[in-house]
Amino acid sequence: MIRMASANNCISISGDSTSVAKTSIPATVRHLSVASNCLDELRKKHPSWVLNKLRTLLVLKNDDDSKSSTVDKGILKLFKGVRVLDLTAATDLTHLPGTIHNLKHVRYLGLPSTMRNLCDEVTELLFLQTFSLDGKKQNTCRLQRFPKHMNRLVNMRHLDIDMECIANISGIGRMAKLQGPIEFKAVRASEKEGHAVSELEGMDSLRGTLSIKGLDAVPSKEEAMKARLEQKSAVKVLKLEWGPPDPRRVNGGPADSDAVAVLEGLQPHRGLHELRITRYPGATSPSWLGVKMERLTSLYLRNCRKLNALPVLGELPCLELLDVKELSCVERIEGGFCGAGMFPKLKKVVLDDMPRLLSWGDMPKLALPELAEVNIVDCPRLSSLSGLEHCVCPLSLRVKGLTA
Repeated sequence: MIRMASANNCISISGDSTSVAKTSIPATVRHLSVASNCLDELRKKHPSWVLNKLRTLLVLKNDDDSKSSTVDKGILKLFKGVRVLDLTAATDLTHLPGTIHNLKHVRYLGLPSTMRNLCDEVTELLFLQTFSLDGKKQNTCRLQRFPKHMNRLVNMRHLDIDMECIANISGIGRMAKLQGPIEFKAVRASEKEGHAVSELEGMDSLRGTLSIKGLDAVPSKEEAMKARLEQKSAVKVLKLEWGPPDPRRVNGGPADSDAVAVLEGLQPHRGLHELRITRYPGATSPSWLGVKMERLTSLYLRNCRKLNALPVLGELPCLELLDVKELSCVERIEGGFCGAGMFPKLKKVVLDDMPRLLSWGDMPKLALPELAEVNIVDCPRLSSLSGLEHCVCPLSLRVKGLTA
């Protein structure tokens, strides 16, 4: 019934070239799906004015797997009116033909995971809003480079590609309409691949997950503040990651005072749901973490080896999960951890690989009314958990790797 109702607007051609010979495309059709081995025959049978009126071209995989699924470079220029071009099934396509620049109106471009290079003509698709590269979930992306002026595509909203590839897009700050999720690799001025944190300044349309890596390349609080993270109200998950520690500073070296200032300058908006901080080399927590994160539900602190105490988190009314791993300098968790508040919704706490942790001391009564699960792994010196005696809910306590 659906096929009959849409026959004048949509058509699908599959099988071999004889299928094309038997199929006529009405002038009213705007959306076409066709097997890649039928494309050449399609060009021979139908006049260009019919193909120019198409708005969607979906290239399907051949029914016969023994035949290659490729796209002739001359065929694309016949579809000048398309808004949606999906070539993900053209599995022999490794280089996008330069004739792609004829498709001035395309909004969506989907390419196969076999794609290795994008031609410079892609940057002429000024209305492009979504770029999708197959193989993202399977980690089979083979794309080696983006065109130098990829940032000309200022209408781009969605980059559905492996997030590590985004670091290869120079001047990404010009793509102010990007919505994410994206991975942002901060680099020093002398490095080629990556971005200056200041490029995030005008990207207020970002939403979902924002990951910023290489924060050791950010020199100061003033530079970090240029990212204007407090203006990105649609970002719900923020991941902040410093690079691997300097071997000279791992054991007994001083904490990084510059990192403290940088993290202070990366204050997100109040509506953030999840925060992950990894390899932070500072000794103290940022002032905004305990009091200005009203909707934070999950906090992950990983490999912050110089942090000398857990941040004061009792004024986070929505916090449900606290996951702490590899905080080598923390010796005690005490009532100051609550500050002037309590944890009304905290349900789960994970303490992992904290070699100096001695005790979880006394907590205020009713500080943990919803706590139901505590996992403790590789905290060999831990000898007291008196802070849990006021828990109201039935508690699942799992302990592994204690010698005390």
